[in-house]
Amino acid sequence: MIKKIKQFLMAILNVLGKITKPIGIVVNFIFLSVVYFIVIGMVALIAKIMKKDFLFLSLEEKNTYWQDVEKDKKELKYYYRQF
Repeated sequence: MIKKIKQFLMAILNVLGKITKPIGIVVNFIFLSVVYFIVIGMVALIAKIMKKDFLFLSLEEKNTYWQDVEKDKKELKYYYRQF
């Protein structure tokens, strides 16, 4: 008796899995597409309006594209204090 109930429930689970998996794929694709275009698209649009170049890709004539890094000397105590 218990074996038949278990088989019946497993059959229902298999049918529901075959029905809901494609629905989940489509909903996931639509949701991620909307999030991508809203979030990334808005950030890109605002950056274009503000003329922000995040990757420094402007085609200026320069001798070098290296950027100087300012090193500041810290006391030895600073490195021992981790938290």
